[in-house]
Amino acid sequence: MDEEEATIRAFMRPDRRERWVSGLASPKRRRKTVAGLAHSPDLDPRFAHRVSPATQTADGILSALLTRKAPTSCRVISEDLDLDGTELPLDQAVTRIVGYTFGSLIICRPGRLAYYEGEEQGERYILERS
Repeated sequence: MDEEEATIRAFMRPDRRERWVSGLASPKRRRKTVAGLAHSPDLDPRFAHRVSPATQTADGILSALLTRKAPTSCRVISEDLDLDGTELPLDQAVTRIVGYTFGSLIICRPGRLAYYEGEEQGERYILERS
């Protein structure tokens, strides 16, 4: 199982996982599937923890991820074509995503830790499973 699939299976609602997994894996359907990140994309509420308003900055989110033992590099799924499917240093990914109104998912530890940001103000979640 690859990083994207492991993360989708861990953090999306069970009834929507297959749609996400198959859509991301299909070159023809990936763009449309990724566009679904814009607005609350079927996140499983058991594992989605809203980032508090006081820490909804790039520095605050980076600190929260590092506190949870995120590695220094990550994989990105994003509406931003320049970022989608890339491997980046975590600090660079967070800086490029936070506040730029693209639906994005930063995969820190596949199936264990990720960050989601939607297009709506304040739509920022740490995704975590132990």
